[in-house]
Amino acid sequence: MSTNAVYVYRELGDAPDSLLDWLEKRNQLYVIVRDNGDEHVFIDNELPRDSEITNAIIANTKGFALFTEEGDYIGSYRSLDRAIAAQGSARVVVQAEVEADADDDFEDDDKPA
Repeated sequence: MSTNAVYVYRELGDAPDSLLDWLEKRNQLYVIVRDNGDEHVFIDNELPRDSEITNAIIANTKGFALFTEEGDYIGSYRSLDRAIAAQGSARVVVQAEVEADADDDFEDDDKPA
């Protein structure tokens, strides 16, 4: 169950190609490439799967991470209990961003025309 639109994902380590192929065929892999070129492979922790695949996933898990509903990475955790605790205390902050073109003329109501 997600809290505050923040989701727990499982990070896979050196998983066998057969497991990665199975997950990829079902569009269950979420790959992030860091600025330094390191590739990290994540899967939704709460998506139900059959026990054979689940056991392979557990055996190849190297950590956990939190992502927003939009897929933005929040942070990584060594254990599931730490990720769940962080998920429970996470809060989504919405920020407005306005960008104006240099050619736009804006009137300043405080200055005489």
